[in-house]
Amino acid sequence: WRIAREAQDSAVESDSLGNLAICSLNEGRLAEAERQFEEAIAIHREIGARSSESTASYYLARCLVTRGRLAEGMERYGEALELARATGTHQVEVAAQDSLGDCHMTLGNIELAKSLYNQSLDTARRVGARPMEASTMCSIASADFAVGRIGEALEQYDRALAIYEEIGETGGKAAVLGSIGDCELTTGKPASAMRRYDEALDAAVHMGQRTLEANLRNSIGNAHVTL
Repeated sequence: WRIAREAQDSAVESDSLGNLAICSLNEGRLAEAERQFEEAIAIHREIGARSSESTASYYLARCLVTRGRLAEGMERYGEALELARATGTHQVEVAAQDSLGDCHMTLGNIELAKSLYNQSLDTARRVGARPMEASTMCSIASADFAVGRIGEALEQYDRALAIYEEIGETGGKAAVLGSIGDCELTTGKPASAMRRYDEALDAAVHMGQRTLEANLRNSIGNAHVTL
């Protein structure tokens, strides 16, 4: 980005800053990421790069929520969503709606969260974004699970599982299998839940997804207690 700044190429500079900020966010350097996103957004606005601004605003919102500034993060998600709709940046549109839903889940606004998830699902289907469609189905299922609608949650998880299997997304499949196991354990089917957990665990270990592996091992322990 420094070379782009010296060359006065604002488009390349802002895109490079945004990419650098995403790296900072992924590596946990949140204050640095926030500063970099804000700088990138300012340049995007200056040159009228509204689609890129929507992407940077989305990631800035993620950064703010991760830092515990939920209200600010929700405001930024809203800005990202508005820009994404105006520019046809569908991936950001779906992600921002889904993330706003997650924020409302945190606040206990389950039905509002589900409404946002359903909007995301409609968008994902409209643009043919199959991985995002499956991910949003899982979000809807989590909202149903939170209020005890286990049957509805299972239906959504089963649909998401079918998509992940269709597109060969092993990570998504493993996570969904674990969630299906949770539903089955909740409804008094520990043996069936155990089979789901075991299948998910094999995939998680194979992919090196340590956090998912740890969660699944804990779930397996809970299932053993009820057998």
